[in-house]
Amino acid sequence: MGAKAEPTEPTFEGMLKTFKYQVVTVKSAEDALGTLRSRSNFFHLIITDVHMPVMDRFELQNQVHEEFNLPVV
Repeated sequence: MGAKAEPTEPTFEGMLKTFKYQVVTVKSAEDALGTLRSRSNFFHLIITDVHMPVMDRFELQNQVHEEFNLPVV
């Protein structure tokens, strides 16, 4: 999953899809947590921006680690 305040870079998303990764993008950390909660066994990695409105990457990383124990980069 990619969580980013700005639209995901098309080349980045396209590159991941080229290697057959399933990519889910969301617009905020709150959306990322909601998506993770609704599809908890679907994700293996979170790629996120550092600066996002309301909750930054470090807060998101802490929540993801506590609830899902997934890597966040």
